[in-house]
Amino acid sequence: MSTPWMVAVVLQMLVTGVLAVIVVSLVRQFGIVALRLNPSAGMDTEEGPGPGSELPAQPVPLLAGGIFQFAGERAQPLIAVFLSPDCTICNAVADHVLTLSRGYAHELDLLIVVHSTPRVAREYVRDHRFESIPVALKQNFPSNHGISTTPFALAITAEGTVAGRGVPNALEHLEELVARAKDDDPRQVVDAPLRVRVEHPVAVAHFNPGTTPEGSNT
Repeated sequence: MSTPWMVAVVLQMLVTGVLAVIVVSLVRQFGIVALRLNPSAGMDTEEGPGPGSELPAQPVPLLAGGIFQFAGERAQPLIAVFLSPDCTICNAVADHVLTLSRGYAHELDLLIVVHSTPRVAREYVRDHRFESIPVALKQNFPSNHGISTTPFALAITAEGTVAGRGVPNALEHLEELVARAKDDDPRQVVDAPLRVRVEHPVAVAHFNPGTTPEGSNT
């Protein structure tokens, strides 16, 4: 094979690779724009425990140390938000979560579950100023709930019942879940002001962290 021919083949492969990257990026950006133009579509999902499901209390180890009591009967409702550092939409959702955490009426508990290694998760917490919010690693979260999508949010009442779930692509989605979690009837949505409290529950039991992703250290 002559040198000019080899150069032509290499150049063609490089151009094809660049075009593939551009197409993937454009498709991803089109998806983000579509979700922002029609945010209500983002809440539709069959993933995770369905509304009305009763979840027993499960202790979850926190990234900063200590234990968070997930689900079960508690003093107030809980919103759990699942995020990933390599998820573009998650960055916008992270800002919305921070908005919730800055409420002042002390009506809700908040938990962030990050799907990453401990090192990356700590950087993520620092970058998004989540230091005052309980943060757990996805690999330490109970796997029986079947949640793998990010972003994802789960609303749980004070009685430990799932009030709502979905992909929160907008602040309005989180507000809807807040309203459902605070309502006695999870099927009803009420207009409720966002007043969120963040606290770290006291450890009461040991927990099997489950499978840790390759290369991570818990």
